[in-house]
Amino acid sequence: MYDFFETQKQIWGSNERLEILGKDLNCIRAPGPTDWKLYVATEFPYYRPNPPSPLPTDEEVVDARGTENDLTKGLPCSAAVWRVRDYAVKVGRMPKILQEAENMLYLEKHCPELKIPKVWAAYKSDEGYCKNFYMLITEYIDGPSCYPPVWDPLSDTTKSNILRKLGDQVRLLRAVPPPNPTYYGRIYNQSLVKNGNSYIYLHKNNGNGEMFHGP
Repeated sequence: MYDFFETQKQIWGSNERLEILGKDLNCIRAPGPTDWKLYVATEFPYYRPNPPSPLPTDEEVVDARGTENDLTKGLPCSAAVWRVRDYAVKVGRMPKILQEAENMLYLEKHCPELKIPKVWAAYKSDEGYCKNFYMLITEYIDGPSCYPPVWDPLSDTTKSNILRKLGDQVRLLRAVPPPNPTYYGRIYNQSLVKNGNSYIYLHKNNGNGEMFHGP
């Protein structure tokens, strides 16, 4: 059986949450790409009108770090997610956070039945503690993360119900029509580019990557 804590130890070298948190923060503070326009076709910053309350400030986001509102505390994640009041705030050094926002906004428009959090803001911070970090602010949806310690104890019936509901969501995703029947790529005719040892989605080839099955 999959052992979450053993895998966590292999990834981070520890099972201690505070130690992992420190390593995770060092990871997300590493320098990231500066030209986010290579990654998305949408114009950012994005702010949805009429939020239910003032959007979180950098200070509020930082204050949530290491508390019970640190939603990724002790988990092997590439970006940190913190709860601030009724918002979830995802913070990281990579522009893929803006890709995530772009995808969510696209799906909200083209697949409104899909159950995804509402995006309230997405931008690159230019000042304060979060300077040069990419920020995605969404509505907060309460519930446990479905990692093995949460999933494994569930009954088979509960697991089947969850998987059935996930299957319904996947069917909705697959029903979103592509621009044409043979299309393979990201939304808004963006291509898939190979950069280094991993595949990342860029808006255009900046000369550092190899085009991979893009339109």
